[in-house]
Amino acid sequence: MSTWNLSSGIVYDTDEHVEAPPARTIPPADKLAAVESSPGSPATPEGHSGPGACLAAMDELQVYTLTDTDSQVLGEVRSFIVDLHQGRLAYVVVALSGAKGAAQLTAVPWHALAHAPHERRFVLNTTQADPAKAPAFDAAAWPDMSNCDWAQSLHDFYQARPYWL
Repeated sequence: MSTWNLSSGIVYDTDEHVEAPPARTIPPADKLAAVESSPGSPATPEGHSGPGACLAAMDELQVYTLTDTDSQVLGEVRSFIVDLHQGRLAYVVVALSGAKGAAQLTAVPWHALAHAPHERRFVLNTTQADPAKAPAFDAAAWPDMSNCDWAQSLHDFYQARPYWL
């Protein structure tokens, strides 16, 4: 039997005979697929430091731009939104190029993006969604991104699979 503490969100097992789950281990480096790291990444092989070739530090990604499939710059990455309950990256918040005021932002669903690490950019995967027409917000007044209606309409706009599915 399990007990869920509503205030902390922690689930406690109350059965005495429950076995502990097996420990999760990271496979040895020679068993991982080789992925080339981005230039200047802290994961470069020479230094053998940083998070690794398949991972990136958030501060490294915050210098990325958002482009369309023709490499036209649409905006600059400002922030990342993580769903802490599911452990997933949900949105990339972008300051749009040419927007009215530098404080005009939009959220782009993670599944609407492709990654171009050697060019330090994210590519909007759809040609039908114009971020300039996307739901935008002021940097001083963010929407409630946990609102299901807001989230679904944003994913619909970008024709992206919702991250929670």
